[in-house]
Amino acid sequence: MAAEQTVEKLKVFISYSRRDSTAADTLVEALAAHGFEVTIDRRDLPFGEKWQAELAEFIRLSDTVVWLVSNASIQSKWVNWELDEVARRNKRLVPVMIAETARDGLPRQLGEIHILPADGVFEPSRDFDDLVRVLETDRAWLKEASRLQDRAHEWLSKTRSSALLLSRGALSDAERWKDRRPTKAPAPAPEVMDLLLASRQAATRRQRWWLGGSLSTMAGALALAGFAYLPSVEAEQ
Repeated sequence: MAAEQTVEKLKVFISYSRRDSTAADTLVEALAAHGFEVTIDRRDLPFGEKWQAELAEFIRLSDTVVWLVSNASIQSKWVNWELDEVARRNKRLVPVMIAETARDGLPRQLGEIHILPADGVFEPSRDFDDLVRVLETDRAWLKEASRLQDRAHEWLSKTRSSALLLSRGALSDAERWKDRRPTKAPAPAPEVMDLLLASRQAATRRQRWWLGGSLSTMAGALALAGFAYLPSVEAEQ
């Protein structure tokens, strides 16, 4: 009997205003029950460097960020900082309208991202299945994006150690992953692109060294063959 394959859970981070805690908690429970790995920061602390670093790490480790849209979240400096961090790290953003809010006053970070639902306010009984479908879209590509981003983060933290560059097979897989980016998926993060470029450059250097070594070996073999041939010619003469 074939072993059962374990499907890795999609990691979702919830960005919200503390004034919308009830709606946030309801959504967290529903997503967790549906098999998502949900992270939410329920602390109501003064915004500082330590908290900022922790929030940045929550976002970095997520596959998707769900932003709960309301007048409170639009006015929150914490939420707007999180949106900037999402954009900086090229994470997929899924905005969910949980309260009547003027759509023409939404933050610039949204760009052309569609808000769920298309009209009105999110109602779990009606719109939750649509949210799940959106989150499940491009799951495999997003999970690989997060894995490569973790690898790039480790590579950068170890001062771009050559030992952490991608091997030839892993690099080929990563380049194919990059070329297959779905239309609505965010572009690979800059640090991932840096890792791929450095790995490709290292692979090219290794190939050149190998080719140079092969040519040198071939030249040496030809030279030896020539030296061996000359005495035989002289003997015949």
